Amino acid sequence: MFTYVGYTHWANLTILAACKGMSRASLEANVGASHGSLLDTLRHTYLSDVAWRNRVVLGEMPSLFEMAQPEQYSGASLAFTITDLEEHWPQVTLSLLGWLERISDSELEEIMICRLPSGDDLKLTRAEVLLHDLNHGTVHRGQVLSMFARLILHHRTSTCSVSTCNAGLPAAKAVNSFAIRDSCKS
Repeated sequence: MFTYVGYTHWANLTILAACKGMSRASLEANVGASHGSLLDTLRHTYLSDVAWRNRVVLGEMPSLFEMAQPEQYSGASLAFTITDLEEHWPQVTLSLLGWLERISDSELEEIMICRLPSGDDLKLTRAEVLLHDLNHGTVHRGQVLSMFARLILHHRTSTCSVSTCNAGLPAAKAVNSFAIRDSCKS
């Protein structure tokens, strides 16, 4: 589990570094993804990471009904910038890494109970709940990479000549698309 959290820490920092220097308009453009903009998707993922970290560390889960209140995870409800996310998000994964170093394997296998709307209990280990959060973040980082590609392609086709299409888009380096890179060098 330590390796997965370490990877998530690295991946989050890599995504945030790729966003650094992007224009506010690019970060806030609605590109039709699950949370609209690149920035709102990152904000949502951060908020979810905080909530799931707290649940796993405390060993307590609210009911599914309580967790299903979308406003608590809406990236639009958080006014964080990329700089704010760079400051606060690493603390989430670093605290998880510290927690994982201090606990035993048996503590990671402790059961957490979530009450379903049916009244039944869903029983998951702390490790399963943590893995859920890590997978959730991976899904959204994948969406962010797709957004990078959309923004780069939009920028390339609407405002650029071949010689300048990557100008001002540091995220282009994170996409690693041969078609874009080879046909549109700065």
